[in-house]
Amino acid sequence: MSLRKRPCCVRDCNDRISRRFSLPTNRELRNHWIERIGNDQLSIVPEENITNYVICASHFDIMCFDAGGKLLNSSLPTINVAGFNDAPSKENCFMIKETSTCRFRTPTKIKEALERPASAHTSTITGDSPVGPVRLPSKVYTVTKRQPKRLFEVSEETRQPYINIEGAAPLKEIDSFYPMGIVEPLKVVAGPSKKVGGAVATEVASLSSNLKKVVVQKPIKRCNLKHLGLTRTKQLTPECKILYQEVKRLKQIIHRQNIKKIRTNAGNKLLNSKHMLLQHLKNCGINEHIFNHLKLRVSKLKDLDRNCVLMFDEVSLELGLQYNFKMDCVEGFVDLGGADRRAKFADHALVFLLKGICKKWKQPVCFTFCESTTQTVDLVKLIKSVIRSVHQTGLCIIATISDQGATNAAAVRSLLKDTEAFCKRQNLDNKYQGYLVDEMEIIHLYDIPHLFKGLRNALLKYILRFRQDGVDKVASWNHLIELYNIDKKMGRFSMIHKLTDEHVLPEKIRKMKVKHCTQVFSRTVATAMKTKAITSKDLDPSSDHYLDPEASDTADLFLFFDELFDSLNGSQIIVPFGKPLQSVVTRKSKHISFWTSAIPILQSMVFFCPVSNSSCVTPSIKNLIFTIHGFLYIWKVLKTKNFQFMAPRAFNQDPLENFFSCIRSYGIRNTNPNCSSFISSAKSLLINGFVSSHSVGSNCEEDDSVGVLDTLKTFVEVKNSPFIECPKVPPPIYATAEIDSCNHPNDFSTPYVAGIVAKKFFYK
Repeated sequence: MSLRKRPCCVRDCNDRISRRFSLPTNRELRNHWIERIGNDQLSIVPEENITNYVICASHFDIMCFDAGGKLLNSSLPTINVAGFNDAPSKENCFMIKETSTCRFRTPTKIKEALERPASAHTSTITGDSPVGPVRLPSKVYTVTKRQPKRLFEVSEETRQPYINIEGAAPLKEIDSFYPMGIVEPLKVVAGPSKKVGGAVATEVASLSSNLKKVVVQKPIKRCNLKHLGLTRTKQLTPECKILYQEVKRLKQIIHRQNIKKIRTNAGNKLLNSKHMLLQHLKNCGINEHIFNHLKLRVSKLKDLDRNCVLMFDEVSLELGLQYNFKMDCVEGFVDLGGADRRAKFADHALVFLLKGICKKWKQPVCFTFCESTTQTVDLVKLIKSVIRSVHQTGLCIIATISDQGATNAAAVRSLLKDTEAFCKRQNLDNKYQGYLVDEMEIIHLYDIPHLFKGLRNALLKYILRFRQDGVDKVASWNHLIELYNIDKKMGRFSMIHKLTDEHVLPEKIRKMKVKHCTQVFSRTVATAMKTKAITSKDLDPSSDHYLDPEASDTADLFLFFDELFDSLNGSQIIVPFGKPLQSVVTRKSKHISFWTSAIPILQSMVFFCPVSNSSCVTPSIKNLIFTIHGFLYIWKVLKTKNFQFMAPRAFNQDPLENFFSCIRSYGIRNTNPNCSSFISSAKSLLINGFVSSHSVGSNCEEDDSVGVLDTLKTFVEVKNSPFIECPKVPPPIYATAEIDSCNHPNDFSTPYVAGIVAKKFFYK
């Protein structure tokens, strides 16, 4: 079926078949078309919309088209138009432009004849030629000999050459063309003793030895043939050629001096930047230089853009000690910032990172080194210190985010107990959902992908009992294994073709992969399992396509988890079709009602061990309920700050996980960095502004952040800064000194190892 064509703009034209042509963009030609069409409405149409109107091919004569049916240029409508009634012809079918008259130069012989007296022009010629007077032209053309352009003229008095460029600009400094300021403005050169540019004084003296006086009216960079309107050096006089070559040579010398100066300054700047970065970005813990510099950047942000979340997590490191000669310290020990360095080997790094809620930015602010994991007491102190330092910059922390590790959960419980104790001391009711830091309430959330991975890992071992819509249900992972084995027999007609052995079989599952977890808890898997369970009621249990009908409860659980994950990980402003909970939270969205109804279902969930016939405690369910209450409270807080929507995806640890992936992939491959390489990689990523917001193969999605809030590049501009001394590691205190003595005459290994270590430390 053909598409409907636009109607012709000619009045009373009912043609619906012929080809259409838009009104031309050429204003003169378009005015001729409108005049002949006779439609007054076209004259008031804006020029940017005039091309939307068309005219059909039936209003053009056949001579207006070429052999291929293409409309020729300058064609005019002549058939069945209100503004034209004549018969079509070549004269009126095309717009003929007025051509300008050409002027010819009068030949030399005719010119000489015209310059004679008037009586000499009239003569009688005999022979076959007709006799008649010669008419004098009304205008006489004169021919002047083309003279070559000169760069300079020679004075009759002094015979000294000087530059005289017609229309020359006033004197300008060379600095406008050479920003490094190597060359002084070239004004007057009188004899070989004058200096031009300092470093090129010798060359200038040799160039100007034959020129007594040179006055430059334009910068040297503009003294070229193109600027003077010339194409060849043959058009210059001999004296001009000499000066032109000298000026060109001088330009090359200046350019070489510029390049040398630029390289020298760039090298000094690079050395200064490296020294300043080593001083300012080396320290663990709270770095005052970073927060003071961040305060200047935050002062330029809007109020909504200052709202952020603080996330923290640990990354595994390789054991290793390395002596830093410039900082005069040994890297690789436990370092919590400041003077808190301990005589323990560090194998983990704790990183704190900020992420904007409204504006998409992220900023690492602190890192420490620890052994195995940061102790609860130390973690509580670090959280409070970082929050206080961040609030001093002008940023507003709404929530903190972490995984459900034992130390993190214990630190959060400690902060909540401190808040409850504070309320009791003040005789206040504890109505806070979060914890207080300097009377500022902070909501804590657990990372959503980690919570769902915990639920999946528990479901691999135990049976889950829950209550939904007033019906008690039982879900088991064995139902998924049965469905997977049945679906593999379908071949190309598989309904869950995305699932592999790494998704289903417990011995092959990669338990840290979030993608494998969320692809199982999906609508597609739930629909396939529900359909198989219902249809299996009429099948024989010995059939190859039989699935236990109780798998219907497992399908309901998978669908519930799919909707819950979408509601806690949505980021799309436009509601996607079939996935209303995958969008952002608004005042009219279904997120609040769904979370309210999901909390009783989660509270009814209990993991049951079929072997011991007892229930099992899993922290993932409790922490998930705690996180949903936190989202409900955060949405109330954000509405008071004039937020129109809330993206739940902004409240996960994807930016921090991507930062760890960038650390491991920095320098082509750095999968297991030590403390020294971690510092170098983190510093480089911060200065470079995170080249990529996502690392290929990382265990998280691409975060929405566009880059760091501040790359701290202005540190390289600091000229004088006091040297920061790294605190020394205190020696460990042992119970008895006799145990560690190495005075035994047969003990050769201890002095040998100590000598190697000392040699490494004092090696230059």
